[in-house]
Amino acid sequence: MKQAVQERFILDVLEHYTPVDSYYRLIKKTERDPEFDTKRAKKKLRRYVESHDHAIRLKAEVMVDHFHEQVLAEETDPNKLHDLKLALDGAQVYSPAQLQQFVELFLGGAERDPLDPILDACVAVYTGTLDEDQQVDFKGKAKVFCRTCDFLASVIPHTNPE
Repeated sequence: MKQAVQERFILDVLEHYTPVDSYYRLIKKTERDPEFDTKRAKKKLRRYVESHDHAIRLKAEVMVDHFHEQVLAEETDPNKLHDLKLALDGAQVYSPAQLQQFVELFLGGAERDPLDPILDACVAVYTGTLDEDQQVDFKGKAKVFCRTCDFLASVIPHTNPE
C-alpha cells in the first residue's frame, strides 16, 4: 500500500487530512488575528462560489422559485391584472378601436408609419387631458401591466389549440 501511494498509483487519502482539533484551532486563531482580513476572504469566497456553474444554476432556480411564490402570488393574481387593465382603459388615453387597430398592425408586422398616427393620438390625449399625477399613475400602471404580461408569457406554457 505504501509503495502504491509513493508511486502515485493510488491517492493518499490522508494527504490533505486535517484533524478536528487542528481545524478548530485554526478557526479560533483567524477570529482573533487582527492580520486576518475577513472582508477580503469573504469576497474571494463569494467570487469563487458565484462563478461556479452549479452555484449559478442553483441561484437561478432559487430566484425563479422565489418569484413564483412571492410575485406570482401577489402581483400576477388574474384579478389584479384585470384591475390594471380596467384602470388603464378607464383613463381613456386610448379607445378600444385604436387598441384593436394598433394590435392588428403591430402583430401583422407593420412598419412605424401606420403605427405612429395611432400613438400620436394617444399621446395627445395623455398630455392634454391627464394632469401630472394622473400621468404618473397611468405610466406606473402601464409598466406593471407590461412587466406582468411579459413574465406570464415567459412562464406559462403555450400550447397550440389545433
